[in-house]
Amino acid sequence: MQVPSRLKPIESPRQIIFEDFKIDLPISGGWGYDIESACVIDKNDPTVNKEMPFDGISIEYIFVEKRIYEEMIIFRESHEKYGGIRWNREKQALLVEGDKKYDKLIFNVEGFSKEIWNELTSRFEAIKKSGKMELIAELDAYRESKIFRFKKEFYFDITSFYGQQVIIKKNKLINGLKIFDSDPHELTVLGSATIKLFNGYAWQCEEINDETAVGYNFSAFEDSPTKSVAIITVADATSDLEEPDISLVENNGVNQVDLILKTAIQTNMDIVEWTSSKINKISELNVLITKYKARDDGKIWQYVALRLSNEKKKYVIIGMFDVAKSNSLAQLVFKAMQSFSFDTQNNLNGLDISI
Repeated sequence: MQVPSRLKPIESPRQIIFEDFKIDLPISGGWGYDIESACVIDKNDPTVNKEMPFDGISIEYIFVEKRIYEEMIIFRESHEKYGGIRWNREKQALLVEGDKKYDKLIFNVEGFSKEIWNELTSRFEAIKKSGKMELIAELDAYRESKIFRFKKEFYFDITSFYGQQVIIKKNKLINGLKIFDSDPHELTVLGSATIKLFNGYAWQCEEINDETAVGYNFSAFEDSPTKSVAIITVADATSDLEEPDISLVENNGVNQVDLILKTAIQTNMDIVEWTSSKINKISELNVLITKYKARDDGKIWQYVALRLSNEKKKYVIIGMFDVAKSNSLAQLVFKAMQSFSFDTQNNLNGLDISI
């Protein structure tokens, strides 16, 4: 396998991405291999809904995903296509040239040849079917020996939205979310559930809407919207067949679920610490709690994931924050997660999720 070369199609990135993925991004410029070919994100593009907060950071990450797929799958011969593609951000930097502001992102990318990926997938499914989870370690070692890793740089001209603060305010709609009059940070999500975000930070909201989950990522910022310090995710993962149904998990089955989760998560994250999952009962809900730390962008992030089932649906609530800011953020994030509620009888108020 070779590091994918630069894309050089005649058509613009915007046109290529639209043709391949049916997404019309508000961008111009090039593929972002350097400042000269930077992808220009345009807050004032005619396609942008001026009634909604502009989420330029989400556009960056959509572009990163699509360029990786173009390089590793679409623009390659059939025998050269990659499988099992994963990427995570290693570094982010703000560059200034005159009156222009640029985001430089460096990603660690990994993948497998199609042949190896198909073999890994088949072996993993066979292990799950047989219940012989002790074979996972052997499969992990084989996977590690066959993985192909490299780095990719992405440059974005963010001048049009640099310095933008997205503050959730009372009586406003943020990406279709209702803000209760009683509290400017209490939101209705996933139809009828609610969650209460904490004060003192600017917030950006990114919608999750794909074949496996629907929901929202809420990112908290202290100053620049390019550097979040905490993220809270709420999602309905009922459509994800790989997501465990916690209503069916007994205490003696937690270790097996924990191993499956760890194996899946470490495929695209640099895990530095893992705490075995456990089930806690709160109100009428069984909640699987998983805690781990991962390295990203030169920092260590604390993750706490809550998985629960309600009315035959599977829900995931994830809180993450910069470990260096634990003293100021940990309890705020935990309290926000504990505020998740379906109704007065089915909520997470009082759930012990401390680290």
